Amino acid sequence: ENEQHSDKNGELFFYFDEDKVIFIHYGGPFTYNDFISLLYQYGGGKDGNKSKIGRFGTGFLSTLILSRVIDVEGDLLPIDGDRKNISGFEVTIDRQGETKEELEKGIENMEKSLKMTSVKGETKFVFHLPSNSDKNSTYYKAYKEGLKSLKANIPQCLIFNQSIKSITVKTKNDSMKFTKMQDDGPIRTILIQSNEQTIRRSFIYHEKIDMFNSKGLSKQVKVNCLLEFGSNNNIIHNDQFLFLSFPMFGPKQFNSSIIINSLDFEPKTERNDIIIQQDDKSEDSYETSINKFIISKAVEIFEKIIDIAIQRKCIDLYNICYGLRENSNNKFFQEHFIQKMRNIILSFPIFETSNGF
Repeated sequence: ENEQHSDKNGELFFYFDEDKVIFIHYGGPFTYNDFISLLYQYGGGKDGNKSKIGRFGTGFLSTLILSRVIDVEGDLLPIDGDRKNISGFEVTIDRQGETKEELEKGIENMEKSLKMTSVKGETKFVFHLPSNSDKNSTYYKAYKEGLKSLKANIPQCLIFNQSIKSITVKTKNDSMKFTKMQDDGPIRTILIQSNEQTIRRSFIYHEKIDMFNSKGLSKQVKVNCLLEFGSNNNIIHNDQFLFLSFPMFGPKQFNSSIIINSLDFEPKTERNDIIIQQDDKSEDSYETSINKFIISKAVEIFEKIIDIAIQRKCIDLYNICYGLRENSNNKFFQEHFIQKMRNIILSFPIFETSNGF
């Protein structure tokens, strides 16, 4: 998330060693508020700047499933924000322990470890895994699942985050570099180079920018969506379909065959789903209103993406029906997403018949 602070080269690196995970980026320095939030996890809110992604301070907390001891080094703006006085820092964040006393001891250890240095020019996180044992198996499960999910979702993240130019993932036996290729009309392609092969992942892309109005508030909202297709022009389904620049992991209130992204999504605190009120009799909150607006725009984009897929003569079009077979108990999703998506599909010549398409 901090990479969004950067206007530099946008290269990210992940190293998955046997006993640690290292993440490096070349984004801008931490603001003082973000730095304090990192150390004490009070939920800094990214200074109200939605381009910085984080809302609740939960992003870094979620990494505790991987490691309770994290070395961090980077650069820091002074409290007055004067960029002429940037300094470097090194600190070890210690979240080991279960009791109040143990956690307080970890904070004390962290404060003792903090030291200021010369400017680093990069931000580095080193997540130290505990010893590999049955007791610590959840950490190693998170390590394996995290690596698998990272590789699966990097292409989508590169497309949705223009400031990130490439991401490299290294393990003991392999190195994979993901790079954005030049746009080709509505097609977005990510080049993936590994030790053994070079492959491409391609997506049909479309976006809409429209004005959202609610309770006297008017703002411009951008929604962009993807549909992946393979080397044989075959439509591919993606399990992770809700993005706030990065995927929202966890169970959702609905399913979608297209990947939906917006910086203006209002997520739940856990950042695993969007907020949509179940009670349709009460007035919608701001969060519900804007999320409904974004989903409605995604339905409009869906129609355009299907049109492009048919023009490209894509196959396996049955995958665009994913998630639309089941009905929803939520009135909004049922009437304004599922039913509308079904109607759009029925309006296109999608399935082959004896007369052709």
